Amino acid sequence: EISTRDWSSDVCSSDLMIPPLCETDHAVATILFERNFIITEVPFFHKAWKNRTKDRSFGLWIGDDLIGFTIVHATKLEYICIEPSYQGKGWGSILLQYLLSVCPVLYLNPADDPALCTWYEKQGFQLSKEVKHSQWTERCYVHHTYYTRSKHV
Repeated sequence: EISTRDWSSDVCSSDLMIPPLCETDHAVATILFERNFIITEVPFFHKAWKNRTKDRSFGLWIGDDLIGFTIVHATKLEYICIEPSYQGKGWGSILLQYLLSVCPVLYLNPADDPALCTWYEKQGFQLSKEVKHSQWTERCYVHHTYYTRSKHV
């Protein structure tokens, strides 16, 4: 058994559940993280896990299998992760849209990957800041429910 909790207040459709992550989920989340990110990123994941905002960090479960998760600290989306065999099938969008329904104001600094940035834009994030370095581009995306005066960044 992965964890015991009261699922009654969580999103639940058939075998799909999106509950807040709990301490007993750390080991399985670490395995999932290591399948998706380079090994040098693991210490940052552990720090983000320790500092996560518990009511804004969720696991995406199908039955007893954790297939994705979000790690949020305050209003920063530190990580979103989907099991590689489930990627490209809409699970990341389901998880992110659920997170945004709970926490509509978020920001993030995505990897320097144009396809990933396009995906965040399709999810309603807007580019707030972009800094070009010699070999990569640093970006900050924001999601909020209010209008700003600027037309674009």
